[in-house]
Amino acid sequence: MSAYRLLPRRKWDSIRNAIIEAHGHACAACAGKVEGLECNEIWEYKDGVASLAGFEMLCPQCHLAVHIGRAEKLGRLDEILRHLCKVNGIDMSAAIRMRNEAFREWKARNLQSWRVTVAEHLLSQFPDLACLQGNR
Repeated sequence: MSAYRLLPRRKWDSIRNAIIEAHGHACAACAGKVEGLECNEIWEYKDGVASLAGFEMLCPQCHLAVHIGRAEKLGRLDEILRHLCKVNGIDMSAAIRMRNEAFREWKARNLQSWRVTVAEHLLSQFPDLACLQGNR
């Protein structure tokens, strides 16, 4: 489920631009001020409900760290693991453990069906997000 994939491009761009203005022009994870910040959806999962809880702006490397499976598919896993180490002040073995835990969690979540909701504060700010509700 992804607002980015479901919304028309101009509506997604409107949300992205509002998030950039609200949160500044820096990556929420590494504080880097780079061109091409990407809007990441923040999801919460509990009791069969997947809730879109917010958005954050991430640099391309931090965004790939959040979606580490995509980094792996793109052949950029080593680069992104090194970035994860640098940003979090951890060693490579800790980064690999984080990656492995993320995959375990992803696999477990994919075994169940989810009812999708959107936080009220997001719906009031961005009514177009209502198209996500109920989808899975």
